[in-house]
Amino acid sequence: MSAGFRKSKNVFLTRLKELGTAPPEEKVSPEGETQDSFTDTESATISGQTEAGRAVKFQKINTTLLCMMAGTLLYGLAGQIIILIFLRGVAGCTVGWWVGILLALFGAAHMYWSLDRALDLGEKGAAKKLVFHNILRYVVFLGVSMLLMVTGIGNPVACVFGIFGLKAGAYLEPFLEKLYRKVFLREKEVEPYDTGNSAV
Repeated sequence: MSAGFRKSKNVFLTRLKELGTAPPEEKVSPEGETQDSFTDTESATISGQTEAGRAVKFQKINTTLLCMMAGTLLYGLAGQIIILIFLRGVAGCTVGWWVGILLALFGAAHMYWSLDRALDLGEKGAAKKLVFHNILRYVVFLGVSMLLMVTGIGNPVACVFGIFGLKAGAYLEPFLEKLYRKVFLREKEVEPYDTGNSAV
């Protein structure tokens, strides 16, 4: 499952880097103190971005999250069809499968949320926060799978395969985003945000 989580996180990190909102790297000064890579001038420029520019950034990230979730749901529907056609114990497998799909959706949303919170931290702080939330997701996934195993409410194996919907959503996201922009935005790109440096 870790490969799927890394792929999903890389999707968000790629979007953040494209938008210039990835957590800043830290530099070490001659005195040995760590400093953010942003200078005062750069920080002032970033803080001076318009609200419209910020809205464009978050709209882009939210589109990525939406398309990842849509890909996960498509994976869930495809898996449900396979369960109905080929597997026995349909009820238990269906419950376990959709619990896994819900966990995958939770994982995508939580990953976006934790990455968004890490943007305000330095490199070390962001890394610690992301590691903590990664472990938290694993604990939730493992706990729910064990709960299914103990109670027998659903098939825990089907749940594990459902969690792989997070990986499927990450791979389907680029294609779904292109489709989304073609259908709903008619392939029109959002205007670049104003950084305050444009000529008048």
